[in-house]
Amino acid sequence: MIKRKYIFNGIFIMILTASTFLFFAKHNEYKTFIYKEKESYSSIPILHDNPQYLIRRATYLFANKEHNNVIKTLDTFSYYIKSDESELLYAKALIPLRQYQEAEEHLKKSIKMYPSKFKARYELMILYKNHLKNHEKGLAVAREIVKLPEKIPTGLSLYIKRYAKNYINESENGFI
Repeated sequence: MIKRKYIFNGIFIMILTASTFLFFAKHNEYKTFIYKEKESYSSIPILHDNPQYLIRRATYLFANKEHNNVIKTLDTFSYYIKSDESELLYAKALIPLRQYQEAEEHLKKSIKMYPSKFKARYELMILYKNHLKNHEKGLAVAREIVKLPEKIPTGLSLYIKRYAKNYINESENGFI
């Protein structure tokens, strides 16, 4: 007769094996979905109203230069949440599509939502300088950046401040 201890251990091992298999099967299925290219979120109804998924998807699409799809995804995202990062991403997706006026509006919204952030101001300065060729407005934004206090100095904020100072110096020296 088989001892109860061995039966219990066998059942325990079978349950552990089955649960481990199911966990990894689900995990791999999720990873496959997230990294699968050209996957449409419209085929998965539960993700339609998941803002965290939508912003990640928009970022993924932006990295793959699918700017029209970024805009569509952010339109859905903005129905639930508006954030400075989504406004910034929206503007960055509009610039390659040459929709500069709308990009300017989104950058200004991003700055209003988070006034002490350097990134949106930097993108607005670049938009004025390189795309709209409006150096008067670009220099105004550059001066704002230089005056903006740093809460915590980072490599990015130092780079942006240095770039703004160089832009101002180029203007004062007549290079622009």
